[in-house]
Amino acid sequence: MKVILGTNEELSKLIADEFISLIKAKPNAVLGLATGTSPIKVYQNLIKAYKDGNGVRQVSNKID
Repeated sequence: MKVILGTNEELSKLIADEFISLIKAKPNAVLGLATGTSPIKVYQNLIKAYKDGNGVRQVSNKID
């Protein structure tokens, strides 16, 4: 098991970067994303990456 320590800001950026890498490597990847307040900074980092041109441009979503 690998343990990663850091601030909320550092870990949120790391997680967003992992999502972006995964989606770029496997565009048809299926992700289960959390709701609530815990992942807000991750989602803010995904939005920032998209606006900066470093994120993913196209994903599809399915809501059950």
